[in-house]
Amino acid sequence: MEEDQNRIIILLDKYSQNEVSEDEFQELCRLLNNEENEAVVKAKLSREITESPFTEIESAQLKGLFEGIITQQHTPLKKLNQQKKFSIGWWKYAAAAIIIVMAGVCVYYSFIKSTGSLPLVKTPAAKVAKDFLPGGNKAVLTLGDGNTIVLDSAKDGALAVQGNTEIVKAEGSLTYNQQRKDQAVVYNSITTHRGGQYQLMLADGSKVWLNAASSIRFPTAFTGKERLVEISGEAYFEVTKNASKPFIVLVNNMKVEVLGTSFNINSYSDEPYLKATLLEGKISVSINDSKNILAPGQQAQLTDNNTLKIVDKVNVDQIMAWKNGVFNFDGADLPTVMRQVARWYDVDIIYKGTVTKEPFKGEISRNVPASKVLQMLEYLGVRFKIEGKTIVVLSS
Repeated sequence: MEEDQNRIIILLDKYSQNEVSEDEFQELCRLLNNEENEAVVKAKLSREITESPFTEIESAQLKGLFEGIITQQHTPLKKLNQQKKFSIGWWKYAAAAIIIVMAGVCVYYSFIKSTGSLPLVKTPAAKVAKDFLPGGNKAVLTLGDGNTIVLDSAKDGALAVQGNTEIVKAEGSLTYNQQRKDQAVVYNSITTHRGGQYQLMLADGSKVWLNAASSIRFPTAFTGKERLVEISGEAYFEVTKNASKPFIVLVNNMKVEVLGTSFNINSYSDEPYLKATLLEGKISVSINDSKNILAPGQQAQLTDNNTLKIVDKVNVDQIMAWKNGVFNFDGADLPTVMRQVARWYDVDIIYKGTVTKEPFKGEISRNVPASKVLQMLEYLGVRFKIEGKTIVVLSS
């Protein structure tokens, strides 16, 4: 039995390299149809998924992947490559997904065109000669007197005192511990560059997560009738409730006011819209004389003509993916995907040729090197080359 299981792995690997023969494919199908072998393969898939950089492949989808490869007839890949047109079923992607899971890459294929057919699965055209490491907890703290502290190189512990508030660093985050309420207002700011992120707990206990290429300006203590902060880029907030002192976020021309809630703001200048998304509680979003109250799951978009548009039932998992340590590309087009890659890996992106307009679907950890993300996209039909710190996107 162990010999059979080892043979399965060998045959799957040959399939991924387009080297499996018709007889070997039939052998693979026979081996996988054995119930004992099926249980072993499924167990291995579960382990690989748990340990892989991808975060989600549901059990029902795994069952579909497995059943697809063992119930369909095999067409040699060489013959398919010679055809100008072909209609390839889900089973090809199922087979490729199982193979890649076995290899620890775990690409989750759910990119299905409106025609119901898929492009041929192929090994990426070229390996990435130069890789880019993922971002991390890196930021710069600017104190009230203009002095700066590079947080990623600063040691854990008390960093400074601003007014009567002590600033403490611990495990990639800052905490502002207010000692007394009767103190002068001192403003600090935290800035992340591309490839950085940081977490902050304000003096009132509210928590803020900064994404890459973002900043927040805030008082070291909230002494007035409101709690006011300013941001750029992207930030997620979990606000401590205080009905007598509303929490206000200023971002460009938009004002977000809350009493106690969880919400995300994306205000990158290279994104189509400034977006405020509510997860829990209630917020009001205003621009000029226009004011809207959001319910959980709604998103306010600031359009080009400076008006607010409210969108219902947005994909909250996708919006919060960055904070949860993943890329979520569900429904995203290629430029949207590559903007996220550029900010997190601190690289530039240029395009040569026609850019695909097809939406993508899938998740991958933000803690993997850029090559893993590019490999995922290459299996979905996108080609790249690396030039210094620039990723060149080639036409398909």
